[in-house]
Amino acid sequence: GKAAAGREQSGASGEVGPTAGGAAWLTLCSDVVYEPAAYRPLLLTLMRLAALGVASRTVMAHRSRHPDEHLFWTAAARRFRLRLLRGAPFVP
Repeated sequence: GKAAAGREQSGASGEVGPTAGGAAWLTLCSDVVYEPAAYRPLLLTLMRLAALGVASRTVMAHRSRHPDEHLFWTAAARRFRLRLLRGAPFVP
């Protein structure tokens, strides 16, 4: 899988959401990079969440499904620090 990370900040309590005792700091995504028409909206959403401080870190589980997916990862790498995690214990 690939992981896109933005700014890092401390997390909230066990609850999630800006009104649950603090801002959420983690966005989890799985199998979201498969439709080229969705690459731009996905990237814009991740950028907006990071800019608002709602999600300072994003973890994306990914399985290659489309030959053009490199377009998403290239665009994401221009805006975020990406780190590829391979297998348990998911270290770079």
